[in-house]
Amino acid sequence: MEEQWRFLAPWTCILKDRFCHTLTEINGGISGKLQLLLQVNIPEGPIRYNPNSDICSSIERQITHEGLKLLAAVAHVDYDSWRYLLVHHCGVNLGHEGEEKFESEILVRYQIRFFHTMDLVQMCGTRQHYSPRRLYTEALETILAMSGKVQKNWEIQIPVQVILSPNPWSNEGKLNHLLMIRAAEKLIREEWNTPKEQSPPLEAKFPRCSFVLEPMIAEFGHDAVDEDTANILETLVLENVWFSSVSLTIDLPEALASNARLRKLVLGKLTSRLFDSTRRCKDIGLNHINCNNQSKQLQLDRIDLRARFLQPPVFEALYSAMIHNQVASEVSFLGMMDVYDRITWWKWLAYALFSNRARAYSSCERVSMTWISRMATADIEAFSSVLVSKHPEEELFNCTRGLVDEQDATLTANAAVRWEFDERNEPVLNSEVLSFPCSTPHVRTFSDNGESEWVNVIIPGYGRCQVQRENLVFHESRNQDLFCPLQSLEIGFGGPTVPISSGLPLFLSCVGQSLRVLTIGAVQADVEVNMILERCPNLHTLCLRKKWASAKFNFAEYQAHGLPLPQVSFESTDISTLANELGDANSGLTKCLERLEVRLNFEEDIQTTNRRLKNELAALLLMLGTNQRLEYFRLHMAFRFSEYIADFRKYHQIATNQSIKLPIACKNAFLSVLSYNAGIKRRTGWLRRTMMDFNVDVITIIFQFAATPVLRKIFVELE
Repeated sequence: MEEQWRFLAPWTCILKDRFCHTLTEINGGISGKLQLLLQVNIPEGPIRYNPNSDICSSIERQITHEGLKLLAAVAHVDYDSWRYLLVHHCGVNLGHEGEEKFESEILVRYQIRFFHTMDLVQMCGTRQHYSPRRLYTEALETILAMSGKVQKNWEIQIPVQVILSPNPWSNEGKLNHLLMIRAAEKLIREEWNTPKEQSPPLEAKFPRCSFVLEPMIAEFGHDAVDEDTANILETLVLENVWFSSVSLTIDLPEALASNARLRKLVLGKLTSRLFDSTRRCKDIGLNHINCNNQSKQLQLDRIDLRARFLQPPVFEALYSAMIHNQVASEVSFLGMMDVYDRITWWKWLAYALFSNRARAYSSCERVSMTWISRMATADIEAFSSVLVSKHPEEELFNCTRGLVDEQDATLTANAAVRWEFDERNEPVLNSEVLSFPCSTPHVRTFSDNGESEWVNVIIPGYGRCQVQRENLVFHESRNQDLFCPLQSLEIGFGGPTVPISSGLPLFLSCVGQSLRVLTIGAVQADVEVNMILERCPNLHTLCLRKKWASAKFNFAEYQAHGLPLPQVSFESTDISTLANELGDANSGLTKCLERLEVRLNFEEDIQTTNRRLKNELAALLLMLGTNQRLEYFRLHMAFRFSEYIADFRKYHQIATNQSIKLPIACKNAFLSVLSYNAGIKRRTGWLRRTMMDFNVDVITIIFQFAATPVLRKIFVELE
């Protein structure tokens, strides 16, 4: 293999310094199959397509682009060679044999960081094909010739994803490059959509590789809540720029913390665009941009929120906008549990994500809340009070019952808005009112007597306000009986002290009925599997992360056949007991446990733990020898037990009694043969009798035998 790819040395020696040491990991562990993405640093400066140029950075950039394309071409011809070149010639570290990362798939797509607009245009626009170097085209032809299937106009499309983060060295503002990328995307789109007679000729007489731009990843950083961020985000959303994820830290700078009116305006604009209520379609004609055009992908797709400390004005702005979100299908909260008013925070969370109104109006399908330090019973009682209330807005603000039911309305442009309230929930009349230049949809009235000039409302992004009745255009509310329940939820407990999780059972009782996928991280909290299953009867998948053992349970077969969920004993602190339970083919744990990760406790004194650890290792090995269902096992252990690696790896790639479902196309092909034979006029009596024996039960058994068995994965990590 070394001799076969020696001609790529001029490119691989440059790429060796371009790949980041840390690869982006997708899934892995008990979550699912681990996949890896390559992050690339591109040299700065303009590209000049002149092989005799004496500008080193320009040549290096061109060689980098060529090298990335050639590597992708190798991957299309031979995946093992692609992996070999990355490890042995490009300096990509995949760990050691036996580790999960070592055997994981490396996707043929790149993540790239840019600070310059033209860098992206030159890489992903039509200019990438202008005047290619002869050395590069010859190398590409050599690679593709090895496949033996190359046609004259064959093209390999290589997905490229830009990671954008604040540029602290920019003289034009730390987030200005976000607008530059928007301009770059527009230029790329225009280049590819320009009629051929108006654009320079492309060298397409030989097979080629093309970089194709995907929706970007935007990281707004830790000091992003200001007027600039709000204005830039509004521009990007309204101009229909697409992202695969957006991350934002919601911490208030001093300028906003000390100015209540400015804070209201900035937070309102920021959050109402971050969770915009308009669902947009991708522009028509985006060939060579956003190549993985998933029909379910939304404009921002995933929103990651972080905060050090949340005050009521912040989470009121967030959650009042989030309830009408139409731009993200997944929302995650990290460290957002350190709040000024916990009771109010939990009430807002219930209203924004779990209420009937939220499920009727929001596009959010998956929610992740990690690093929760407190989920007390009192917190969840407040949470529950909003969910069960027929008038949740009044419960949210502790207001009196209105004479008129809540209504949906649109606030007319330039209408006066009272936004500040005192401790008695009365408006502060001497505060300067707000107004918005455009009409505002999805305004919700509450605690309304039907006659007063000023009406209590919730405005998306601005929370509780008062507006004049004459400025509201009322319309029929959406039928909240036709709601889409939240089906996937992740909860993670953590913090500097032992977290309080006493409210978890009540929380799951409130939201568990609709859940299909649930992940709970409870390293320090006491969480039982049976308690979860009692409150989440429709679960298909449960992932439970504990300190010494983490597991993925699969209940799909129980749900498919309408069977009650089993009683499961998951002893995560006693590894020997856990292994013995998994060795029993009739136990409820064995029947539903799909993936298991164990971390041996070797933190104590070696003299007192060696015997216990060896007993645990022996029990795990015995379990792997008898358990026929476990599909994945990952073990973390101390270096001093490295001699056990070979013993565990003996069970790697061993067939389990689980199987991969036979594709529908294969089933249809088999059934079509049966129907074809049934129509043949001349056939023997034996064939006729055989055909009659193919009833539903027999065909089902045939399909079961034809299915491919799942091969067990065993990985060992030394620490």
